[in-house]
Amino acid sequence: MRILLMVLFLAATTQAGEWQLLRFRASWCAPCQQQKIIYEQAGIRDILKSHNVRDRLFDADQRKDAFQLWEIDRIPVTILVWVDDENKAKIVRRNDGTLMSPAVYQSFVRPPRE
Repeated sequence: MRILLMVLFLAATTQAGEWQLLRFRASWCAPCQQQKIIYEQAGIRDILKSHNVRDRLFDADQRKDAFQLWEIDRIPVTILVWVDDENKAKIVRRNDGTLMSPAVYQSFVRPPRE
């Protein structure tokens, strides 16, 4: 049932054959703010764009539904997801609550080669 909900959650705004980076944060979370700075300094937005990865940010105070669905119990959390041709979401990488250095973040967001 949970997998079906994840598929429906992504399907509403996703195209089949799409990579997505899901970022779970909160404005009041100090590690989240640190990760945001690293995201900006490491040029993550440009890397995502060059690899056609859709960037989705979920705030803990505004999207509790997303936090429950993806079983987020600490933040920051970053998940790289592949949505296959049948709109099924596959978690490729997940980082739970650990700050990533710029180099690790850059590597994390690059989709694996097919």
